[in-house]
Amino acid sequence: MAVCGADKGIKRVAIVDFDVHHGNGTEEVVRNLLPSKHKFESATPFGSFSLSSWNYKPWLTEKDHENVFFGSIHACGTVTEDMGAKYADGTPCAGPFYPGTGQDKTQVSVKDNILNIALGPKFGTAEFREAVESTLLPSLDRFKPDLIMVSAGFDASVHDRMNYGLVTLCDDDYFWVTDRLRSVAEKWSAGRLVSVLEGGYNVIGDALSPLARCV
Repeated sequence: MAVCGADKGIKRVAIVDFDVHHGNGTEEVVRNLLPSKHKFESATPFGSFSLSSWNYKPWLTEKDHENVFFGSIHACGTVTEDMGAKYADGTPCAGPFYPGTGQDKTQVSVKDNILNIALGPKFGTAEFREAVESTLLPSLDRFKPDLIMVSAGFDASVHDRMNYGLVTLCDDDYFWVTDRLRSVAEKWSAGRLVSVLEGGYNVIGDALSPLARCV
């Protein structure tokens, strides 16, 4: 979409991900807008070897990394048994909050227009809204996007077991964050905001399900 919009005056694109899981795949795509060298090492019965390769996948020009912003607000950190975490089938859960990337609890990292807001493995409305207001929105204002793309994941809902029962956002939190992002789009992007459904897995009740209400 960024490529298609280039001839319509869309130069600066912001991608915001509020799925409960870190947007590690999108971050990797954005990181590859800058050349980076990766080294692979392996051992075999015949000896060890290493290979080096360059990752570089620009969208338009070598200046892409200056014109793309990625922000992910997500759960992150170590899940322990005393938190009462459970998988969807009811069995106890412990270990890193999937996928285990996106910085440690309470850390915020900004590099090359990449923002990770890790809220820990357990959070609710207050922590989420404070982080959006104090960190995410000011970062978007500084970037001044021409287009905002939203990876809208609803699995941080209190009714969705994909967050192990640890995250307790409600329907109104999703209305609120979408409205706050819309305000940024009105300010900088001529109202251009595209929201794409990502996570959200509780569809019991069809049109009245937690996913449907959040969307």
